[in-house]
Parts: sequence; C-alpha cells; structure tokens
Amino acid sequence: MGLLNTAVSVVATVERTMWGLVRARMDAASPPPARPSLTVAPEPRFAASPRDMMTALLSESLEHDALSSEREYLVAVLRQLLPDEARIIAALADGAPASTVSVYRRGTSDVLLSNASLIGRTAAVTLPSRTTRYVAHLLHLGLVETGPEDKANEVGYEMVLADREVRPALKEGALGKLPARVERKTLRLSEHGRALWEATRPDVTE
Repeated sequence: MGLLNTAVSVVATVERTMWGLVRARMDAASPPPARPSLTVAPEPRFAASPRDMMTALLSESLEHDALSSEREYLVAVLRQLLPDEARIIAALADGAPASTVSVYRRGTSDVLLSNASLIGRTAAVTLPSRTTRYVAHLLHLGLVETGPEDKANEVGYEMVLADREVRPALKEGALGKLPARVERKTLRLSEHGRALWEATRPDVTE
C-alpha cells in the first residue's frame, strides 16, 4: 500500500504540473481581455425631430422681445463669418468701395474669375489668395453687394488686373490675340452689412 500511495501521489503531482504548463501556454496565446471603452457614443445628428425643433422655436419666440431677437440674429450671422471676412467688412465700412473685376473666356459666358479685388490686401487678411471666396461668401450672406464701375478709378482697376491672382485668368480667357472679356464693378457693404457693422463695431461701447 505504501508504494501504491506513493505512485498515486507522484502521478497526481505530474498531472498538476502538466496542466499548469498547458494553462500557461494557453494564457500566453490568448489575447488580453479588452479594456472597457471610454469612448463616448456620438450624439445623434438631431437631438429632436424637425417638428419638435419648430415647436421649440415657436415656443421660444413667445418669450422674446425685439432687443433679444435682434441680439440672437446678430450672433447667428457673426457665427457664419471667418476672421478674414470680418476684416473685409471692417475695411469696406471705413473706406471707399473696392474695385472688382470678373474675367470671362473670350467669346463665351464662361466665368474664369469672379469679383477679384485687392480688398483682401487692403484689409490685411491672413490668406489674400482666398479673397474671391471670402467675397463670394459675403455676397451669399447679403453683407456686401456689387455696384457699377467707378470710371474715376482707372488706376484701381489696373492694379487689380495686374494682381498675380488675376493674370492667369486673363491669359486663359484670351482667344488668340483677343483679350479675355473683363467686367468691372465695385464692391461695397450692403444695407444689411452696414446695419450689422453699426450694431457690432468694436469701437462703440454698449
């Protein structure tokens, strides 16, 4: 019996040792348990249905007076502006209308460049090459508008036509020896833009 018990004990020890080795290898081969994600689930695009949003706006309008509605409107417009666009508004508010040209391909109505001007450089914007895009956005918002050519400012138009952003369009729009068609206008604040500036200009204390 003594020898039998000893044999059984040895076998049990060997089995435990082998099972321990097997478990160690299995643990090494298995990927570590995933940590709980700390990522916050994105909010839905609309927190409420369009009908609920309209209902909320109508309900809110009952609590507004003229002053609060005007302030909210101004904030909504200003939030659509880039800093460079604000510089252009300030420059037009404090100066004369800017000379602007649009370039068309000769013999067609294809627009190669719209409302190019030096107002970006005048306003010292950080990206002068994007002035035409800034102007297009301000036109879309109704803050600026174009007017007729200023025939007394020939020098101003010549400077715009000599600008490095305009010369490629002039070259592309030419047809043989015929130059590209150029439309001259002026750029100024619209009535809406002027009202916005007067209500928000930084040099006026509320």
